[in-house]
Amino acid sequence: MATTTVNRFLAIDVLRATTMFFMIFVNDIWTLSNIPSWIGHVAADVDGMGFSDIIFPLFLYIVGLSIPYAIANKIAKGSSTYAVLKHIATRTIALLVMGVFLVNAESYNEGAYLHKSWWVCLLILSFFLLWRVYPKDMKHVFWYRIAGVVLLLGLAFIFERNDGARGIPAMGVYWWGILGLIGWGYLCAALVYLFFYRHTWVLVVSTLLFFGFTVAGEYDFWAQFGALRPYLWLAENSTMAAFCMLGVLSTVAYNKLKDKPLAFYAGGTAVAVVLLVAGMLTRPIWGISKIHATPSWLMLCGGIGILLFLVTVYLTKGKTHIGWYNSIRAAASSTLTCYLVPYVFYALLAPVYTQLPAFMTTGVIGLAKSLLFAWLIIQITAWMEKRSWKLKI
Repeated sequence: MATTTVNRFLAIDVLRATTMFFMIFVNDIWTLSNIPSWIGHVAADVDGMGFSDIIFPLFLYIVGLSIPYAIANKIAKGSSTYAVLKHIATRTIALLVMGVFLVNAESYNEGAYLHKSWWVCLLILSFFLLWRVYPKDMKHVFWYRIAGVVLLLGLAFIFERNDGARGIPAMGVYWWGILGLIGWGYLCAALVYLFFYRHTWVLVVSTLLFFGFTVAGEYDFWAQFGALRPYLWLAENSTMAAFCMLGVLSTVAYNKLKDKPLAFYAGGTAVAVVLLVAGMLTRPIWGISKIHATPSWLMLCGGIGILLFLVTVYLTKGKTHIGWYNSIRAAASSTLTCYLVPYVFYALLAPVYTQLPAFMTTGVIGLAKSLLFAWLIIQITAWMEKRSWKLKI
């Protein structure tokens, strides 16, 4: 198995870094005009998907790819089941908290006493105070984390929504946000793998159940549960868990078949093709929609994810490094930091950034600008990582 450092699978790191690069890119195309429609997100009421609609599910798939290695490493180091459960719960809560706060930032009142730009920057600062990887010799770390909690609560207390509502009651869970959805998907897949990693058939059945829940949601199956329905979040949001479980199964298959490459590549390709064909055949029934998380979208993106994993494994096989990958390596080793840096950039520099000359935000040149932006964000992340400003949950 090719590794970058001890217990790191190069193929997963390369796929994660590349996906993060394109996630930053697609999150920046809102600044552009006159670009091909297939690059952007497809509207909720349109049957179809663009390039941007593939990135998030691919990231969820990569989260699943990493779960078996992460849990195996903890078990190998002597962690008990309780300790691993605690880690899973802590990580999930952190993702949910960040997701909810970032979602509420979207509805923050531009005319509030504390300007939205500063509220967002202080929010990201609180995340770093709480979840930064502090140097081992750094003093007063406990108090930095306490300061992070106090700052986060303070920002919730002074929060002001667009409609004038204020304080903690004004904050709501309109949706979980990207990080929150990752958190729910990670929680489901990590728990399934932790308790059943010795039984591959259970992992397969669990994945099929998550697919089934997604299909059942299309027929409003869960309405029969009446008052309990609002609490059955898994029932109608299992798409995220399904993506993660596909990643888990891909890693399990690789570890079982890495000495039988023909079986690994042939089997993986067969599963991917089945998913792609099923996604297209069911399109007339459910349609393809990221916003509605339809089963057809799930199957198509799942098939794409598996194929990309197979290609990446093949390209990185037997290698310890790849030249072009070195320039975006920080997107794999400091992924959460990389995701959050643009929030600070937009908060502080949006007035200048959005007023760039039209030729820089139009067509091919505009796309090149956003690609360069993604690369620069990763370089900033690498600079921060070298100075121990890295988030880890």
